[in-house]
Parts: sequence; structure tokens; C-alpha cells
Amino acid sequence: MALIIQWNSGDGLITCSPGTYIGFFSGSVGGSIPLNNYQDKTIITNNIGTGNLGILPNVKYIDNTHATWNSSPTSKLITQIPFNKCTLKISLTSGSAVRLQSVKLIAYSGSSINNAPDNMNVMGFEKGNTSWTFMSGSAYPLVLTPHVSSGSVVHNYYACLSASPTKIGVNSTVSLAFYAEWF
Repeated sequence: MALIIQWNSGDGLITCSPGTYIGFFSGSVGGSIPLNNYQDKTIITNNIGTGNLGILPNVKYIDNTHATWNSSPTSKLITQIPFNKCTLKISLTSGSAVRLQSVKLIAYSGSSINNAPDNMNVMGFEKGNTSWTFMSGSAYPLVLTPHVSSGSVVHNYYACLSASPTKIGVNSTVSLAFYAEWF
């Protein structure tokens, strides 16, 4: 049975195609984020961060329980975010009904999911969470809700991501991995 994972914007309007990247920027494509700040734009881009291939809903980390979204400067509890304002909608589709357990979204650098992102902090939460999670390799993933009560052909997850540099310079080495055990 083939499992297909599709990465889309939370509003479903943008598809993150193979070979594209999620870029975190200040005000525009390629715009640097100052140290100790989080992004103002989240954009599908090319491998060097110079192309605008689609604007994702931007969710900006404010503190452990608050964020801004929809270009609003007003900080709100993350529990208030609507589905269509989440950064990503990750869909797992199978040929027959399956259940999922041990579901995780992992931010990592290099060739191993064990490696923490270099020179940046990545924060994330799943729609419905009450606080952000510091994402740092497989040791510190964003744990997503298991779907074990009944099988389904399609499983959707809505996640919000925010990033902040910890060192001056370009950082293009963070990868995302979706991990799930299915039965």
C-alpha cells in the first residue's frame, strides 16, 4: 500500500512541491531576520532563497503561548488560530484506511534527523496545542496527535512554524521530516 504525504499551506491554496523550500524572512524574499527576532514572512522559495513561489500563512512566535498571524501586530493565544491561518497542512493519504501513532514533525540539519538545526531556533505547534515546542532534531520533535481510534484514508495535520537566527549569516540547512507509524 502506498502512502502519499502532501505538504500544503494551511489554507490549502499553495502546494509545497518537491524541490521547493520553506523560507523564513523579514519583510520580503531574501530579507534577513535580525538576531533574537522571528520571521515576518514565510514563503515557498528556491534552494537559495531568492524566488517567491508562493506565500504561506505566516505565524510568528511571540512567547510560549502567543503568536501573531495574518499580518496582524496583535498578539493572540495560539489556541485561537484558525485552521486556514496555520503555516502548513500536512496530509497523509493511503489506499485503504489506516491508523497513525508516534506522529512527529522533525526540524533537523545535515543528513540525519538526529542533528539539531544549525544557527537557528525553530518553534512549532499543532493546531489545538496550548504552547509552542522548541524543535531540535529527533530528540525534540513537534509531537502531533495520533489517529488511533479509527482508520482513515486521509489524515490531516495543521502545523505552525516560526524561526529565529542564532548567528549572523545565511542559513539554508534546516530540513523538515514527517514521521508516523501506521497500522
